[in-house]
Amino acid sequence: MGVVATDDFNRANGSAGSNWSTQSSYTILTITSNKIQSVAGVDYAGTYNAANAGTDDMYAKIDVTVGTSNGTEDVIVACRLTNDGNETGYFGDDPSYASVIWTLSRATNSAFTTLATGGAGASTVGTRSLEIRAIGTTISLRVAGSQVASVTDSTHSGASKRFGGCHVYSDNTNDCSLDNFEMGNFLTTAPPPPRRSMRNLMRR
Repeated sequence: MGVVATDDFNRANGSAGSNWSTQSSYTILTITSNKIQSVAGVDYAGTYNAANAGTDDMYAKIDVTVGTSNGTEDVIVACRLTNDGNETGYFGDDPSYASVIWTLSRATNSAFTTLATGGAGASTVGTRSLEIRAIGTTISLRVAGSQVASVTDSTHSGASKRFGGCHVYSDNTNDCSLDNFEMGNFLTTAPPPPRRSMRNLMRR
């Protein structure tokens, strides 16, 4: 994998900055104590608009921390986003409460379609990585490194849809947070040329 962009949010409290833009009618990501911290009843969302993955074979991931499992929490990582604010791309959803169902969705201009689900019944308090991968037409969601949902879909691809991003929502103040965003691509390398033996080179 080739890392294209990272953000550890280790800077002053306030807006996540010019590298991030908002999606649809959501509130722009806001930093509190070096992470994106949920605030009760506020939907935060952002697209990392300073760089794109460069290829359709891309990933985006972020660390998720959830403090309780008795409310409504929602954390999402996204890839193959446009950066025009229209909430178009693929979204991996970690609902972050007991009886979880991980959800892999496609959005077009904020209209969501569920593509695949998995992993029901786990309590999810704590910290874990949430990653979405788009490799060709295979779109997958990984939680703590393990795949929990996968689907084949060819709707979103092309040079205008190579951005990553994230969402966070909680009905409990300070109940969940995001940290350590990373976005990149899956590099393909050509095989090395065949090696010539020294004996063949000396015959020339």
